[in-house]
Amino acid sequence: MTRKDMSKIGNRKNKSRGESASGIPAVDSPDVDGLRESTASPPWKLERRSAFSIFGLFALALTTSLLSTLSPFSRMLPWIDSAAFLSIGHWMHEGLFPYRDIFDHKGLFLHAINFAGMFGGRTGVWLFEVFFLFATAAFSYKTARIWLGRVAAFLATLVLYSFLHDFFTNGNMPEEYAMAFLSASLFVYARFFDGLGPVLSCPATARAGGARPAAGDWPHASAANGEPPGRWQSLVLGACLGSALFLKINFLSLWLAFSILLFIRAARKGAWCFFIRHMIWLAAGAGLVVVPALGLIAGKQAFLAWAEQVIFFNAQYSNEADGLRFLKNIVLAFKKNPLASAALVIHLLLARRHWKSEAVYFHAALAFSILLTVVLFSRTPFLGNHYHMTLFPLSLPAFALCAKRLLQTRLRLPVFTGGLAAVSCAIFAGQGMCFYEAISKNFSPHDDGTNAPGRGRAYTSYTREKLEKVRAATPRGAGSVIVIGNNCNLYFCADALPASSYVYQWPVGRISKKIGDQFQRDICEGLPELLFLAWPYVRVTPTLEVDSASLFGDFPRLRALLENDYERIHAESGLAVLYRRKRLVP
Repeated sequence: MTRKDMSKIGNRKNKSRGESASGIPAVDSPDVDGLRESTASPPWKLERRSAFSIFGLFALALTTSLLSTLSPFSRMLPWIDSAAFLSIGHWMHEGLFPYRDIFDHKGLFLHAINFAGMFGGRTGVWLFEVFFLFATAAFSYKTARIWLGRVAAFLATLVLYSFLHDFFTNGNMPEEYAMAFLSASLFVYARFFDGLGPVLSCPATARAGGARPAAGDWPHASAANGEPPGRWQSLVLGACLGSALFLKINFLSLWLAFSILLFIRAARKGAWCFFIRHMIWLAAGAGLVVVPALGLIAGKQAFLAWAEQVIFFNAQYSNEADGLRFLKNIVLAFKKNPLASAALVIHLLLARRHWKSEAVYFHAALAFSILLTVVLFSRTPFLGNHYHMTLFPLSLPAFALCAKRLLQTRLRLPVFTGGLAAVSCAIFAGQGMCFYEAISKNFSPHDDGTNAPGRGRAYTSYTREKLEKVRAATPRGAGSVIVIGNNCNLYFCADALPASSYVYQWPVGRISKKIGDQFQRDICEGLPELLFLAWPYVRVTPTLEVDSASLFGDFPRLRALLENDYERIHAESGLAVLYRRKRLVP
């Protein structure tokens, strides 16, 4: 038998197993490991499996949302940033508008979510969290399904997001909502680069015999070839970009990275027709969000304030970290998130391996977006854990491709069984930690142990019971109130509007001397009837001592004001000190 005859027999065997000539499982055939269903299955079986997938993804989103302090089962107060967003959403119902009446450097879409959610109170905002987490899980699952079967895609999504609890930071953060837009956009880009969309040139080029990518060029390529993202897909990408920018202005790494790599691809291949058309529709999609948002801001006479707070203050805030601190933050970021570190290495290796194929653009774009995301949030002086949440959707393709390669490798049965057991243990361990975190926070919060080593921040002891005690001690009918520090939860204790637009002053008062001076003028001229001292200007001790050196070092004009015009009426350990103007005493 000749070598040619043996090759024909091998090709027939591959076809009988549903593989292409390149060894990649065909789209319409069962997976070699039984983790991709056959299209010949009865329709009701597919629908049943889809229902199970939807239920599993919703369970994942609901479980993750229990980590939020806004869930109805939580006894903890919202974290300092989340409390500020809730307060702004509440005051928008009172006729105030962010940027014009209240200082904040986050995007308008974040405040719109809190405004809409506050129709149902904190539980209403929590329901928005559940929705966005479900959207993130669903689009991540759909992205994994490009390369994996239903079971494997669901397990990949579950294992990846089971580690999210380390970075959730009590919920209602802009990164949490941005994950949905990142996941949706990545799904569109992944489908395009996997060969399920139109060729990377204009239709005239295709009719003239333009080259189509071969099915087996990429390690994850399918047998089908289609066209690049059409106008609707590009519009969706642009709308996701605009929404992400109006959550936080530095959430642009994914779209920027893919646009740069598509530009490089167009320059190398001469596919300018597709690139220009794609960028036009991408800009149009972003305009569908950006133009109405800017129109609303301008209509509320808040455009200059928005530009000063969101653009210029964010630029100032991002430059607080010097060169050494910036490099240290980058190292710490990759150290804290090993999944993102592994994804970066995987995409760099795959880009190098497939340097001469179309796959290089996909892997290079994802590696660049991961690196750019870390660089952008490492510019801040404080490296918050919640910054890492946007890296999870970007890490999914590398995770799914590794799972696909594992399934395609003909491992022996004991080894493969051991791998599945390890994956199962990781799933249960991750989800178990999520449940433990939620349960310990909801039913046994740290009440008086804030002086223990490694637990020195005041917000670790914030409970709803303590806030209710402060609310009971707060006089009713006050005309104005201010919180000195950073705990906007205290504004809900008094039915009054803030006496200054700077409803929180740490660390913004230290970053901008202009903000610190304006805040002191507002207090000295307005003389609010109620005044709270909160973290970090109170020491978290049983007696709750005021940190005078820190307070009067930041705001020296308040020393005489507190000594002469206010009296202390209540102190709640681990939370705040309440003062009242002396002239209100009968």
